[in-house]
Amino acid sequence: RAAIGRGGANAFALTVIGRGGPSRQLGEGRYQPASLLAGTGWRRDFRAATTDLDVRGGAVRVAGTGFDRNETGWLPWMEVSASASWRAGRFRLGPSVSASPLRSRVRSRDGASETLPALRAGFFLEVGL
Repeated sequence: RAAIGRGGANAFALTVIGRGGPSRQLGEGRYQPASLLAGTGWRRDFRAATTDLDVRGGAVRVAGTGFDRNETGWLPWMEVSASASWRAGRFRLGPSVSASPLRSRVRSRDGASETLPALRAGFFLEVGL
């Protein structure tokens, strides 16, 4: 996660993130989601902590493994995200929650399907440039 902004304790921010997720079972095989998203938002800096609110859009790459014929596809994605982080030198670490209004489905040739999770929660690491 990278962010740039100007403006003291309150700042407009531009974000670019790459995100991977665990592989998930789907029918006879598995699929692996990975996202590339860009967005804009608001950042509030405190002495040792930061809060962020972002709106992001981009795509999720879905790669199948373990099927008779493995395929890879791209799905559009957008989300709203809120996070808090704490500084440790050039790094920031903290929890993040995001929600998407999209209900994209992943389907296999054997008829199995699954909706990509619309709610995500986890931790992130930001490296200062």
